[in-house]
Amino acid sequence: EISNVASYLSFGGSVGFHLFAEVHALGIEVVEGEGDDEEMERLLRKEASRITVEMLSRKQRTSIDNKGVIVKEGDTCAVCLEELMEKEENKGEEEEEVIPMPCHHNFHASCISRWLEEQNSCPMCRREIRYEDLVG
Repeated sequence: EISNVASYLSFGGSVGFHLFAEVHALGIEVVEGEGDDEEMERLLRKEASRITVEMLSRKQRTSIDNKGVIVKEGDTCAVCLEELMEKEENKGEEEEEVIPMPCHHNFHASCISRWLEEQNSCPMCRREIRYEDLVG
C-alpha cells in the first residue's frame, strides 16, 4: 500500500487529511471607547520610552568604555535636580544608571524614562531624539 501512495505522489497526486480540533477561549477582551484609546496610547508611549532608554544606555556603556567617565563632579539631573555621582563617590550606595542624551545632557535613567513617556526630546535643550541617535 505504501508503494501505491508513493507512486501516486510521484505522478503529481496529493494526499490530504482532515484535522479536527476543539478550541476553548480562556477570555475575551473587547477594547473600545475613548478611555481605552487613551490607555493604549499611554502604554505605547511607556514602552517606547523604555526602548529608547535601553538603546541610549547601550550607547552610554560604549562611550564609557571608550572615553572614560562621562559625569563630572557637581553635574545634576535636570529632571530631579539631584547630583549625578561618579562611581568612586558612590561607594556603599546603590548606584543609579546615568543616561546621556544625544545632545550630551545626562540624566538618571528613571528620570529620563518618565520624561520620555510624554516627550521625545531633551528636557534641557528640547533637541528631539531621532532614530539615528539611537543606532548610529
